[in-house]
Amino acid sequence: MQTTEELLVIIGKNIREHRKSKNWSQANLAIKVGMHKSYIGAIENGKKNISLIKLAKFAKVFEIGMGELVIR
Repeated sequence: MQTTEELLVIIGKNIREHRKSKNWSQANLAIKVGMHKSYIGAIENGKKNISLIKLAKFAKVFEIGMGELVIR
């Protein structure tokens, strides 16, 4: 089982990979999900504990299931 810190890093990495696959900047993604770009950076770096509601917003914007953001 992963620690909280490890899971946050995995989620951040997955969000970064999906953002880059769409060729979006952090600022573009921030606008799409309704968050500040510095918050996006903190999530991508595993520094913020993201809520399920916010995770769902990312999944919706990326057009994927939430599970894809939490698996390695």
